[in-house]
Amino acid sequence: MGITVEDALRFGGLKGARILAGRGGLKNEIRAVDVIEEPYITKWLRSSTLMLTSFYALKDSREEQINLVRELAEAGAAGLVVDQKTYIDGLPEEVLRLADELNLPIIEIPPEVGYIDIINPILNAIFDSESLITKKAEEINELFTNVILKKGGFKDIADTLTGLTGYPTIILGKSYEILGWSKSGKRTSYDKCLGEIIDTGQNGEIIKTLGFESAEIKTTIKNRITYGGVDIDFIIIPVKIDMEVRGYVMVWGIERPFDKLDLIALENATKVTAIELIKQEAIQENLKRQKKAFLGDLLSGRFTSDDEINDRAARLGINLKDIGAVIVVEICNIQKGTNKSGIRLTHSSIKEFICSNLSKKCEIEVFEDGKYIAVLPKLSKTEDTKKELQETAFFLKNKLEEEIGFSAASFGIGRYYEKPSDIKNSYREALIALWVSRKIYNRATDVRHFDDLGVYKLLGKFEDTKELELFYKGTVYPLKKYDDENNTELVKTLDVYFECGENMASAAETLYIHINTLKYRINRIKEILGVDSFNMGNKVELYIGLKIMKLLQ
Repeated sequence: MGITVEDALRFGGLKGARILAGRGGLKNEIRAVDVIEEPYITKWLRSSTLMLTSFYALKDSREEQINLVRELAEAGAAGLVVDQKTYIDGLPEEVLRLADELNLPIIEIPPEVGYIDIINPILNAIFDSESLITKKAEEINELFTNVILKKGGFKDIADTLTGLTGYPTIILGKSYEILGWSKSGKRTSYDKCLGEIIDTGQNGEIIKTLGFESAEIKTTIKNRITYGGVDIDFIIIPVKIDMEVRGYVMVWGIERPFDKLDLIALENATKVTAIELIKQEAIQENLKRQKKAFLGDLLSGRFTSDDEINDRAARLGINLKDIGAVIVVEICNIQKGTNKSGIRLTHSSIKEFICSNLSKKCEIEVFEDGKYIAVLPKLSKTEDTKKELQETAFFLKNKLEEEIGFSAASFGIGRYYEKPSDIKNSYREALIALWVSRKIYNRATDVRHFDDLGVYKLLGKFEDTKELELFYKGTVYPLKKYDDENNTELVKTLDVYFECGENMASAAETLYIHINTLKYRINRIKEILGVDSFNMGNKVELYIGLKIMKLLQ
């Protein structure tokens, strides 16, 4: 950071110099000083340079003098210091008018003032200014470093930035949620407006309050809004991590242009905010892993007591009160690409969709295990608990179909258990409900409660299917083998016959066959099975054998 033209007029050879034109540029910054004493110097022009000249090379050409002023302004020169007595007799009015238009200060010095009287004092002042800036920048960096070292949060970052700039600060998350904020403490109208936005809970809606509709602000924006009858100038800077916008730092109520120290403070605040965001993400990711491990242990029954479960849940901030049942969502046949809403369909995106939608309906905990997503809703046990669980599952099913066009999901629901250590039973039952629904009812997208499974509630609990296979081979298997070898339908005939309560007429009608054909088939079935008649004992065995066969298919 240099000094301004206005500053340079207070010391050295420029003290008492006369301003001929371009007063609108007195705030121009000087970072260097150079001399022009030959034509065609355009290629050497640099911005923020104070140029000194006697106009010797251009003394005979008014047009070249005008061109020089224009070229200096275009190059961003700080100003032009002239000795108009040695080689020229004053500058033309056209030159001075152009300098006024372009806000390029033209300053006259008397012939007795040497260039060295101007150059050395200005360069010394620039050096002193840069040294001061460097020192202040180090102090600013130390302030923000201390915020990190003292484990400060977003509020501390906002307080530090406000203390340096004097303006209210807001730190926003990626979705414009307010993470931290600080008033200026001057009891200004800007503080009042900021307080109203916070107090009225606009929070994530703040970006709409500022007049932006875009989903993401990617570059620094300076703007003005009118809020509560007050004009508010603000600046909002995206906080990027790995080129991705993760949050924003906003300063508002700005009443003056930001100087270099303000910008250094903003840059430091942005960097420290990025570090804090990374830290918070790491904390949340670690907490998420611990929660997943806890829920996995809970559902698989690895805990030894309810006290152990409740203690670990409390340490993770999980409240198990009113959590007693599990809904398991099975995700099938995810097609690559995006859906009609532009959402990329993955297990994770569907899980996030379930969480965001169901959390509006009730408090939940969610556990993802491969193709299964276990949902643990908070519901008090009442006579309507089963109905509420089914309604919750249908709510999710409809949301998935209507909003993201995904219909390949099946829902199994376990019973409600009051003890945390019994939640594993509900999870197991929900998985059984899914399995039976797929095997028996041939429904890939179904909602099924464990209590509605009939005899399959018992059969589905056999983790080792060998016993089921042995029972099946000792009952219905001979009929199945005969059907496969002779292209008959004796298994189906027996199943329908039992389902119709052994009513010949009803069974024949269901099978679309003549009653005599049915009688023949029943007799053939008895022969193959080696029984003279159906009694309570063999009927129960055959009925269960038929059910097992469907599970094993």
